[in-house]
Amino acid sequence: MIKPKQKRLSTLLKTKLDLYGLIYTKNSMGEPIETISLICSLWGALWPVSAREHVQAGRETLDISHRLRIRYRTGVTQDMFFKSGSREFEIIQGPINVDESNRLIDFVVKERL
Repeated sequence: MIKPKQKRLSTLLKTKLDLYGLIYTKNSMGEPIETISLICSLWGALWPVSAREHVQAGRETLDISHRLRIRYRTGVTQDMFFKSGSREFEIIQGPINVDESNRLIDFVVKERL
């Protein structure tokens, strides 16, 4: 069986992404403070999966879900989110280790509109 040529990762991961998460610190009185902070910048791929329009509180809203792929890394949790330019993507599901090869991970994300 002839395998199709695999594209290099660098040609697939073309979208510039920033990963944000909550950082916990303490103020001068020792009280815990949550701040949203940039964790890292990376390259990824983004594919739209579905869109759903519905009425909420008397106003039409649109939910758009995507599949987002990045190079394998540990420590990404569902309380983090991705940004690409002015677009924000909330992690709904993942990480999913693609082919269990520890090379790529996928997430199901929802675009915040």
